[in-house]
Order: sequence, then structure tokens, then C-alpha cells
Amino acid sequence: MSTRKIRDIMLSSRVALFIVAGCLATDVCAQPVKSPEVHADGRVTLRLRAAKASEVDVSLDGKKVTMVKNADGVWEGTSEP
Repeated sequence: MSTRKIRDIMLSSRVALFIVAGCLATDVCAQPVKSPEVHADGRVTLRLRAAKASEVDVSLDGKKVTMVKNADGVWEGTSEP
């Protein structure tokens, strides 16, 4: 195998490593949130991953649903039945 080919393979490997490392450090690779979640009593829980948001407003059937940010950076709110 030529030196140039080995160098190209090494460079490609480094690029792939940086892409994976960057992906792990961001929300891109984060687990998806379960939303909407419909409960047996008719309530609906909405979840949204927005780690940098300071406030999230949601309206469901014209009624405001209060969203609260949990420790994982996921905003969550449940409607009335």
C-alpha cells in the first residue's frame, strides 16, 4: 500500500473520529423524547428538547400548558383531562 493511500486512510479516520466526538457532545445524538404521550384519563403530556431555551409556551386546544424544564434539558407539560 502506498504512503499516500495510508495517509488518506488516516485522515479519513481522524475526520470520522471528530464527527463522532462532536455528535456525542451535542444534542444531535441525544435520545428522542416520547411526545406526545396520551394518558388513559385524556391528559396529554408534551415533551420538547430545547436545552438553551429559557421559556417554552404551548397551547393545546386553546388552553395554555405550563412547560417545566427537567434536569435533562427536556421541557415537559401535561394538559388537563
